[in-house]
Amino acid sequence: MGVLPRQEAGALLEGYDLTQLRSYQLYPGKLGFRRPPETWRHEATWLVWPHNEGTFPEPITYAVKEIYIQLIDAIRTSERVKLVVGDASALKDAEAMLSRSIGLDGIQLVKLPAVDVWIRDYGPVFLVGWCGIGGVKFAFNAWGRLYPELIADDLTGARILEMVADVCFFSNYVLEGGMLDIGENGEVIVTKECLLDVRRNGKTNRRTMESVLKNYLGVKRVYWLSSGIIGDDTRGHVDTFARFGDRGLLLGEDLYGGPNAERLEKSMRELAEQLSSIESNKREIIRVPMPPEVKVLGVPVPATYLNFCLTNKHVIVPVFGKETDEYAASQIAQAFPGRSLVTIRANELFYGLGGFHCVTLDEPSRG
Repeated sequence: MGVLPRQEAGALLEGYDLTQLRSYQLYPGKLGFRRPPETWRHEATWLVWPHNEGTFPEPITYAVKEIYIQLIDAIRTSERVKLVVGDASALKDAEAMLSRSIGLDGIQLVKLPAVDVWIRDYGPVFLVGWCGIGGVKFAFNAWGRLYPELIADDLTGARILEMVADVCFFSNYVLEGGMLDIGENGEVIVTKECLLDVRRNGKTNRRTMESVLKNYLGVKRVYWLSSGIIGDDTRGHVDTFARFGDRGLLLGEDLYGGPNAERLEKSMRELAEQLSSIESNKREIIRVPMPPEVKVLGVPVPATYLNFCLTNKHVIVPVFGKETDEYAASQIAQAFPGRSLVTIRANELFYGLGGFHCVTLDEPSRG
C-alpha cells in the first residue's frame, strides 16, 4: 500500500495513477493511526447530491432529494456539511432546492465528478493519529463488480482523501465503509460473506483480512458474523443490521418471521459467543426490530432502521411509516444517551438499496 503527503498524492491524482499510489508498503496502524468510532467528534459530514437516474428514477427523484434536504438540515446543526455535486447541472439543482427550502448556511458545495451517492463505500476511511488526520483509500470495485459503471467513483474517493487528509495511504485491498462498524475500544464487526468474498479480494482467509484491519485501521479485535441480510446487494454489509452504540451493541431482529429471521438469530448466537469469550466485556446486545415489508414503486426494498448516521449531537434514524418505527427508534436512542434522536421518513431513499449511513461519510475532527 502507498503513503504520501497530501501535496504529492494530489499531484499523482492529476494523472489518475492510483496504481502508482498503491505501490508502497507502509501500514498506518503501525505508524500510530487508527480509525476512530463514528462517535468521535466530527469536523464535517460528506454527502453526494443525488443525480443518477439509474439509481433513483424520475418518479421518486424529487422525494429522494427532499429526504436529502431533511438529512442535511439535521446534520448542519452540529457540524459542517460538505456536499459533492457531480457536475454543473447537479450544482445548479442542489443550489436551487437547498436555497428555496433551508438555505445554504453550514453547507459547503464541492464540485467533484461522482457517478453515484454511495460515498460511505467508495470514500476514504479517515484515521486519527499523532500528526493529524490520515486516511486510507482502499480499492473500490462496486461491490464485487456488481455495477461496473460505478467503479469510476474509486477515483472520487481518492480525491476526497487528498482534499482532507494530512497523510494519504492507498491500498490494493477492496474494502467498503459499510463492511465494518468500529467500536470505541478498537473492536470491529464484519461478515465472512463480505470480507472473504472472492469477487472482492480473490481467495483470501480470515487471518489475512484480520491483518488488513489491524495494520491499516489500527483495529484490536474482530467480531466475525457469517452473513448479512437478504435483499442487500452489497452482499454482507454490517451497517444494515449490526452497529456499535455508546452503550451496548445494536442487532437487528425479525419479529415477523421474514426471510432474515434465521440469519439474524444466527448473528445473535455468534455475537453472544464471541462477547462471552472476553472476560472484561460488559456490552449489552440491544435488539432492534426490522420493519415489515416496505415497497417503493411496487418493489420490496431492504429497509432497515440500523442504517442510521451520527452527528456530534444526533443519531438520525430512517423510518418508514410502519408500526415498528417508534419502538425501533427508541431502542437505537437508548444506545446513544448523549445524543438527540432525529427520525426522517426514508422509503424512497432505500429504493436505491441504501440508507443514511450509506450516503454519508464522517470526517473526524483534529481536536
